[in-house]
Amino acid sequence: MLLTKLHNGLPAYQFELLANWPVEACVSTRTGGVSASPFDSLNFSTRRGDSEAAVGTNIERFSRACGFRREDLVWAGQIRSDAVREATDDHRGTRLAGTDGLVTSEVRLPLMTLYADCVPIVIYDTMHHRLGVAHAGWQGTVKRIAEQLLRQLGRRYGTVPADCVAGLGPSIGPDSYEIGGDVIQLVRTTQEDADSLLRPSAREGKAYFDLWEANRRQLATGGVPGNRIEIGGLDTAALPDTFFSHRAARGRCGLFGMLCWLEPRSPSAP
Repeated sequence: MLLTKLHNGLPAYQFELLANWPVEACVSTRTGGVSASPFDSLNFSTRRGDSEAAVGTNIERFSRACGFRREDLVWAGQIRSDAVREATDDHRGTRLAGTDGLVTSEVRLPLMTLYADCVPIVIYDTMHHRLGVAHAGWQGTVKRIAEQLLRQLGRRYGTVPADCVAGLGPSIGPDSYEIGGDVIQLVRTTQEDADSLLRPSAREGKAYFDLWEANRRQLATGGVPGNRIEIGGLDTAALPDTFFSHRAARGRCGLFGMLCWLEPRSPSAP
């Protein structure tokens, strides 16, 4: 991933594989907002105790930096599911309940998802000019939301996975994400070659789970070419000064965001 500066100087990470396509995916850091500790400073959620005024200012700053108004954003409700909904211009300024994934065909409709260790997923259909985004924690991963996002793009827009480019953004890495027995069993019953996604921990009954590889495999199994899947490789738990991390902060932290949208496609594009 590339660290860039948005219009007002806010730092954000963007995917190298998307750079030459008419689509944007900007992942915020925790820098550039107004929230006080432990939510300092660019926190986008009041769920953990931050003030509405501070969060509202942060959302407005990031929206403006990306070229939008706060009222333009469409938010996923994020219930740790595999549900995917379509976002249209009628949904501007709303949160779509009951979903962790969004798809759209609308140009310059910004889709917002929030994170503090879970995996940000973005898929761009280069042929039909369509966009999908998803939030994948361990629950979304074992429910195979990456595959579901591809499936919904296909059902709604005729997307062929071989035409897609995908990215997995900053999230907890394979050396940081320790899970217990119940989750280990779910991984083993829902993921192909599950043992290769699990590394034994020194603590009895625990293992480290590779969320990056699990979601990459789901995209690849779904038909996205391997050289068109970018793993950001930024471990949020190992970079607590750059990103919010639920695991590193033991729940006392804010949420960063990924804002994605389609740009107008050149008339000469296929």
